Amino acid sequence: MEFSYVIVLALFIQVKPANSVAPECRPAKRLDLRLGYVGSAMSAVVNPYARIPDCRAEFVGKPAPDIRLKSERKEITLSSFRGKPVFVEFWSTWCAGCVQRIPELKELYAETAGKGLAWISVDCDEDPGASAKFVSEEQIPWPNYHDGDGTLGQAFGRQALPLGILIDSEGKVVFYSVGYDIWELREAIVKLGPQFGSVWR
Repeated sequence: MEFSYVIVLALFIQVKPANSVAPECRPAKRLDLRLGYVGSAMSAVVNPYARIPDCRAEFVGKPAPDIRLKSERKEITLSSFRGKPVFVEFWSTWCAGCVQRIPELKELYAETAGKGLAWISVDCDEDPGASAKFVSEEQIPWPNYHDGDGTLGQAFGRQALPLGILIDSEGKVVFYSVGYDIWELREAIVKLGPQFGSVWR
């Protein structure tokens, strides 16, 4: 009886997002991994992201796509940050792993923004008002942009959330990971230069 219940729950998690978010957006990888503890026999059902192609080789070590970011106040290009490293986070308010990671990211932002690391987040909510409200309520200090038509995510091969991308001062991607752990991001930031040495812990 318990085994049958888990199967129903897993299928619900996979089906629900298709009716509530854009087709290119997927729920958090971390949520599926937690359910994956049921056992190896259930892993393919509970964690559908195991089947997602690894896109790191397509981006790491190569120039970052020069996406154009628009908000009500301004419009910028990713290349305008050339000369300083940039962290880009693709996320959504319905993504459990994204929301749970916010406190850790805010802490890391406080440690790195003053050292020259620029931060940008890009949400793929269907309703831009939902993400704007969340950003305001959570007092997220870095700028957020809405990926209304999915083109920003497509430029970076986004197939699941959260997706973290770190770009060095020369405009090359040095970190690309879906459902990453915060220590992985810290490790990548330390490699940007000696000014970030204190970030590793």
